[in-house]
Amino acid sequence: MGIYRTLTLILDIESQTDDKHKRALIFDDSMYQRRRGKGTELCGFVHDHVDHKNRIGFRMMTGTWTNSEMNIPFAQTLLTTRNKDLMIGPDTPVDKRTISGRRKARAKEKGTDTVLRMVKDARTVGIPFDSILFDTWFSNPAQLIDLKNIGTDVIAMIKKNSTKYLVIDPKTDSLAMLNIKEIYSRNKKRCGRSKYLLSVRAFATNGKGKSIPVKLIYARNRSNKKDWVCFICTDTSLSEEDILRYYTLRWKIETYFHIAKSFLKLRTECHSTSYDAITSHMVIIALRYMILELARFQHGDNRTIEDLFYQVQREVVNSMMDTAIVIIVDALLNAVRKCFNVTEEQMNHLLVEFIDELPESWKARFRLPASA
Repeated sequence: MGIYRTLTLILDIESQTDDKHKRALIFDDSMYQRRRGKGTELCGFVHDHVDHKNRIGFRMMTGTWTNSEMNIPFAQTLLTTRNKDLMIGPDTPVDKRTISGRRKARAKEKGTDTVLRMVKDARTVGIPFDSILFDTWFSNPAQLIDLKNIGTDVIAMIKKNSTKYLVIDPKTDSLAMLNIKEIYSRNKKRCGRSKYLLSVRAFATNGKGKSIPVKLIYARNRSNKKDWVCFICTDTSLSEEDILRYYTLRWKIETYFHIAKSFLKLRTECHSTSYDAITSHMVIIALRYMILELARFQHGDNRTIEDLFYQVQREVVNSMMDTAIVIIVDALLNAVRKCFNVTEEQMNHLLVEFIDELPESWKARFRLPASA
């Protein structure tokens, strides 16, 4: 997909929206399954993160841009296995100086390297975004540090595994390397109906001795109130509420996967065995989705319920004010007629002079007499 053409669409959308919207890049992969992959180029057994099984096909690594209202896919790559024993499709050598050769070489990249490349491409062309959103698969400290080094911040959910972070241990009041379960158990939680249970400042470190400050936010698991989930953010200036609000945008990429597979025939329309043809079809599906998303944006009302409420309230108040002013002026004119016995021509002249003395913003509320 031409990232420069996607940039043109994104900038056009940005020009039609206000600055209140949160802008983010979302990355995730989805299984692109092939029932018979023996004759398909570069097809192999890849890991499906949904049910944790190896299936025949590709991992469709996707990057989308969102501004809270729209979700635009800007980069996609079909990843295959790097293990030759798991490769069941033909892997013929191709000149890597060609477009096809570079595309097939990228198919064997690590998922984390692919995402890093996509983020760099987005920054190079000038796609506007504030944060990057990930699921648990990309939240390891090494990748967070790599992205922070190129000047981008990440908000991600992290797994309850043995990965440790450098924090101040409340029990010893000294720095210690603890995993997220130990951090949760040793810190006092917020009570009541708070939006989050715990917020902790920490340092994420990699195996090379580098570290970055992060913020760990623990929140209740909606599907199990007795359980909790943990989020990590490399921008420590963001509030806990903003971090949780940002992360809710990540679900937009899951919506894209669902629509592409269920309605846009991602897996059922193309039966080619060529890797380039499958990639081209994947781009066509993304273009179909972008057309539908743009049509929804142009024909929909992008105002929130709050915006609609206050706009209607302002219209009602303005209408009431106009009615009240007209009633007062009419009563005043009737009183002048009774007290001074003026002619209708004099009344019209008085009304014109009165309106002429009003501020410009008020003059539109009155209608001049026909004789004037």
